[in-house]
Amino acid sequence: MHPRASIAIDTGESVQEMTVALAALREQTNRPIAAAIHTHFHYVAGKKALDADSHLSGYPVWGHERPLAPELARAEHRIAMFRQ
Repeated sequence: MHPRASIAIDTGESVQEMTVALAALREQTNRPIAAAIHTHFHYVAGKKALDADSHLSGYPVWGHERPLAPELARAEHRIAMFRQ
């Protein structure tokens, strides 16, 4: 892990939410994102924005033992329901 990196705690409920959060972070620091921690299943959808921002490939993601992919799909489905 980069010695002067940031760790993302929860990546938001949408790509847009994380994009806004990353823009605010980038106003303060240009440290790379070295890892992500997910505290709840519905805070994982912004990981796609984090992937685009991360300067490190293959950064670790910590969270619940359940696989992340089904949780991402469920979060995206919930967001789509609110947009209708």
